[in-house]
Amino acid sequence: MSAMKTRCKRLLSVCLAILLSSTLFLTSASAAQGLSNFTAVSTYQSGLFTDVRDSDWFSSSVETAYELGLMKGVGASSFLPGGTMTLGEAVALAARLHSIYYTGTEAFRQSSPWYQVYVDYALEQDILPRDYSDYTAQATRETCAVLFSRALPASAFPAINTIADGSLSDVVSSKDEIYLLYRAGILTGNDAYGTFAPNSTITRSEVAALVSRIAVPSQRKHIQLQTRPSAGSGNGKELISSPLSQNASAPEGAWIQDFANYCNGAFSYEEPSENNGFVVRSFKGEPEDMDVVQAYIELLCQQGFQVVDSYDRSYSRERFFSWGLDYTGSNADALSTMNIQYLDDDSSCNLCVWGTVTSSRIKVKIYVPRQISIADAGLRYGSQNVSVQPSGPSASAGLYRLADGSYETTDGRLRTTSGRAMILRDGARLTGNVSFVSSETRDELWVEDYYRNEKVYFTAPAGQMISGDQYTQRELEREGKGILLPGTLDEGFLTGIDWGTILGVLHSGAWTTPLYDNASTLREATVRVLYLDRSGDAVFYVYARFDTAPYELELLAAAPVSRENPSEGERVQMRRGESQALSFNNREFLPAYETYSWEILSGDTLISLTNTSSQTCTVRALASGVARVQVTYTYGAREPDVLTGIDRTVSRTKTSVYVIEIS
Repeated sequence: MSAMKTRCKRLLSVCLAILLSSTLFLTSASAAQGLSNFTAVSTYQSGLFTDVRDSDWFSSSVETAYELGLMKGVGASSFLPGGTMTLGEAVALAARLHSIYYTGTEAFRQSSPWYQVYVDYALEQDILPRDYSDYTAQATRETCAVLFSRALPASAFPAINTIADGSLSDVVSSKDEIYLLYRAGILTGNDAYGTFAPNSTITRSEVAALVSRIAVPSQRKHIQLQTRPSAGSGNGKELISSPLSQNASAPEGAWIQDFANYCNGAFSYEEPSENNGFVVRSFKGEPEDMDVVQAYIELLCQQGFQVVDSYDRSYSRERFFSWGLDYTGSNADALSTMNIQYLDDDSSCNLCVWGTVTSSRIKVKIYVPRQISIADAGLRYGSQNVSVQPSGPSASAGLYRLADGSYETTDGRLRTTSGRAMILRDGARLTGNVSFVSSETRDELWVEDYYRNEKVYFTAPAGQMISGDQYTQRELEREGKGILLPGTLDEGFLTGIDWGTILGVLHSGAWTTPLYDNASTLREATVRVLYLDRSGDAVFYVYARFDTAPYELELLAAAPVSRENPSEGERVQMRRGESQALSFNNREFLPAYETYSWEILSGDTLISLTNTSSQTCTVRALASGVARVQVTYTYGAREPDVLTGIDRTVSRTKTSVYVIEIS
């Protein structure tokens, strides 16, 4: 009977997909097809997702994917950038890309299971090359590349990069689809050599980057792959992390130096907002800081812009000013335009800087087209430029895994084995113990036992770190703002923080971290996640420079990833055939929201569960033995934003495990 029901559901879903395909075909007869059909349907605001920071490499991609209606959040305020994607979710996304491109809409009907209508549509439109048996399985990078490349015609992926056949060493199957996306600037690889890792799972942040580049051609990437260095014949070296490019301070394409960094602290500023396709930055300062604004205009003129018109007049006690600038580089015609502020005629520009000055303050607004990147290249008003490269002698080195399982930087300076660290302390070579623990809320790296009581501690939210991540002094300062305050830096305080990315060093008997003020002795810092296999080892490079001895600390640390098991709660005695209620009572006081999820960890033939999304779940004992049940409690907590210090709602979880003993 159940098989018949399944076939009926399947037949109904196929009929719906055929009907939808027919409707879309009729619609497409009157609607123009093309990338212009990808238009904003929602508005993204900074802070919409508590796990997407403006400084994250994927933040602009998440914004684009959200505004185009291609991707949504998970829960009330999370995006889960490090979360993986199922095959069903990837098929649904490819189907929506195809439908919007050809018809301008994505009117898919409900089906059971939810992904079936997308699967049938994808099969009908030849997006999905074959039917799969399990659409709840995790999607691989290769599968997503194939689906997304088949969602649009080849003409939508013109080549902007020269990628020779055979240059992608780990691409064996699906070559046509993968090379197409590399040449179109959709895929860029995991390193300077274009490593694709086809069988690896793909994260939601990576998917956001792919679909935003597919839908918005101006976001596609120009790349020039490097030739992979030979590890040498028979030397047993495997390159698992590539060296960094030495000139990566500025992005490719149209970009401007971020005024927030350029002003060198002269202005306070608000989080970016958006208005009609423009990123809006707002600043406040002292009247004498007008010189900084004028210098910034001169800087923009050195970065491919020219002033097309300006305005500067005073009325009563207030001065009004504006500059309109046009971009002079390639693809300038594709940039958004706006009227120049305060001018009565129809003068327009690509970028507008305008504001007012009184006797007590200056206000500045900068309107930047979304197609132009805002980046920090280290340019500073009134002082020498600063380096935005990671600091440390081996900060840009790659990583080899040797035949004996040990690790070595590609410059040959540092080498260690799993569970150990090689440390250079003011040039003296030491070794220490390393642990990397992944818990429900945090990932924590500890380096200890190398010199008296000195330690290194690095932590980030659970699941956030991936291979290739790097954190510079400025980024670590931003993360610590509002969290780390002078006088509070003891080990208990540091390890009690369960949000933000924190580096702490026990140095000369006291904990120190990168801070904005002068209370910290840590002046330069870099952390690179050289390699992270959550079923294997984690390898980190850490560099720190201090005002007092020891002045420099550099290390390569490797450790197996260990998982902290959730604590087991009460043991429950039951008899076969009996039912009993289990309640989770460790609730938060007045949470912003809360959800419950009960699941069987072991013994699924011994018990059954009902009411699995409530605070109280009912367990029925089916047979004798021992089973384990886990409840995950998710709630909204009010905590200060790591950048602004303003309270925000963040998602937190607690888990508890119950041991069910059935006689």
